[in-house]
Amino acid sequence: MSKVKQTKEKLKEFNITPVDELPIPDRLRTSFYDTILDEINRDKSNKKFFRVEIPNKTFKGIYAPISTRLEKHGYLMRVRVAKQKLYIEKLTQEEYNRYLKSLENRRMKKSKKTE
Repeated sequence: MSKVKQTKEKLKEFNITPVDELPIPDRLRTSFYDTILDEINRDKSNKKFFRVEIPNKTFKGIYAPISTRLEKHGYLMRVRVAKQKLYIEKLTQEEYNRYLKSLENRRMKKSKKTE
């Protein structure tokens, strides 16, 4: 018998066990910034702006990760900077749509300038 036939005929051992739920992961795959955004999203007050301060971080170091998280999760919020402090603004659906449209217009203008 050839080696090819021998390898095909070998049975591989395995076990299948039914479980009720997935085990808790060893490491949660969430960002520290997700916690901040979730906290702001859960806030029930009528406040529209929230200042975000993280010890030993400048507003420049916080801006990029938070803005990418907002884009990724689709929160109705935007990042603003005033007097070297970072603020997150809660938006209504209408305000958020206008904000996205203005971003798109800015990107289109930049792409036209480079051409």
